[in-house]
Amino acid sequence: DLDAFAQVTLKPNFKVLGPKYGKGVQAIAKTLATADTMQIKAELEENGSLQVEASGETYTLEESDIDVQTQNREGFFVEVDAKKFVALSTELTHELLLEGMARELVNKIQNMRKEADFNVSDRIKLSLNTESKIVAEAFDTHQEYILSETLTIEVIKSPSENAFSLDQNLNGEPAVLSVEQV
Repeated sequence: DLDAFAQVTLKPNFKVLGPKYGKGVQAIAKTLATADTMQIKAELEENGSLQVEASGETYTLEESDIDVQTQNREGFFVEVDAKKFVALSTELTHELLLEGMARELVNKIQNMRKEADFNVSDRIKLSLNTESKIVAEAFDTHQEYILSETLTIEVIKSPSENAFSLDQNLNGEPAVLSVEQV
């Protein structure tokens, strides 16, 4: 049911229909307001025009005669095509936030490897120091992914003097990352 995800409205394009149908435009507008919007939209897309009965008259409306407006409901993004539609939930769950943070960690570590002039195949030791609960939880939850993507073979609590360390901003959360060649 599209109505659960978006509100579709059909409005007459008065600038086009006024000269074409004169006073009949108001009757057309009333008919469109009570019509099955998805059926009209689908018929317009399939045939390029449609017949509308209003106040005892039959009017032929072209695609340019009707303005189809789709207003997404909160938490969804909707794309409509004829009688089909796709609704995408835009809600960020805790799991998605953790996955996004893990991907941000991988990105920051990879950039640090590049800045430190490591070879692409170099294995590293990694140290992560943060007060942020979400960064720590993301690291714990997705540690296997982070380690494999960054060629990390060991996670250490304290970096050595040879480690390349940087203060990082991970989606607004502070952390200190250190990488060291093995």
